[in-house]
Amino acid sequence: VVDMNISQKELYLDSGERIPFDKLLISSGSSPVKPQIPGLEDEDIGHLWTIEDAERINKHFREKKHLLIVGGGFISLMLAWVALQREMKVTVVELLTQIMPQVLDNKAAELLETEIRKTGTRLMTGTAIEKIERTQKGHYDVFPANQSSFCVDMIAVAVGVVPNVGFVDTNRIKTDKGILVNERMQTNIPDVYAAGDVAQGPTAWGDPPTVHPLWTTAVEHGKIAGANMAGKDVCYQGSLGTNVSEFFHMTVASIGKLQKSSDVTEKEYFDSQRKLYTKIFLKENTPVGGIMLGSPEDVASFGILGSYILKKKAIPNLETMMVQAFRPMWASSQQHVSIFSLKSDA
Repeated sequence: VVDMNISQKELYLDSGERIPFDKLLISSGSSPVKPQIPGLEDEDIGHLWTIEDAERINKHFREKKHLLIVGGGFISLMLAWVALQREMKVTVVELLTQIMPQVLDNKAAELLETEIRKTGTRLMTGTAIEKIERTQKGHYDVFPANQSSFCVDMIAVAVGVVPNVGFVDTNRIKTDKGILVNERMQTNIPDVYAAGDVAQGPTAWGDPPTVHPLWTTAVEHGKIAGANMAGKDVCYQGSLGTNVSEFFHMTVASIGKLQKSSDVTEKEYFDSQRKLYTKIFLKENTPVGGIMLGSPEDVASFGILGSYILKKKAIPNLETMMVQAFRPMWASSQQHVSIFSLKSDA
């Protein structure tokens, strides 16, 4: 689809064909952000996005020795962890001052960074790359700002995504970062809906509409949009922005709103012996988000926090729960098990 006529309810394809519609769902997804770094456009530099990207990167993993990853998000760190299993040398460069800036606070990031560096991974935060030059031997010279240059064998980029709205009639359909939708996944045009990475919709904690480019959010969006387009009246509870990743001998989880503000307080617990860190964000004693670093067993029950966020319900015995790292409390409470079942059924 290259263009659309909302008033005539027609889509225009690149083949010249026109397709009429009664109701329209825009689920065009997103595309990887490509930083404006000279030399980064080299055809052998991979953006981990498509199956073809993965196959090309995997092929180089068998041949190359030193990998540079541009970006410090969870996709980048998963890629770094896999490269280490192949006994590769890994350098990660993040423009901001901490890794995983969208899903971790400063303390959680510092704890994870310590574990990453223990593996021999070179981690460069707060670092901008000025340019990249390909050598005659097929390697890459990397020039960070205010630091010495270094040479790598291959480069992968994972610095986020941007919604695919280039073909959308933004004069008629309201957009911001993505296409703005209400709790029914409806745009400002009654018969036009949007879902997935391209949609900017409600959050579970009541903040302004947000783009959450996650598989789980896309699935939820699609169910709500499909039901309403088929004639039902179904409302979305709001996206949570859930992330769970396992790498560098740690499991990392986050969910919901992760910033302190004038009306959001935080509770923190840290056990250095267990390498367990928990932070819950609260609005009038009701959880709106949380972060946890620990073992898979510690993090296993963290997702149930989403039930309390969606129901806007205070967590009983919050201090006890945090010290016990969720697990013992959930295992001994039938009430909490039933809440989890309700969430699953929904």
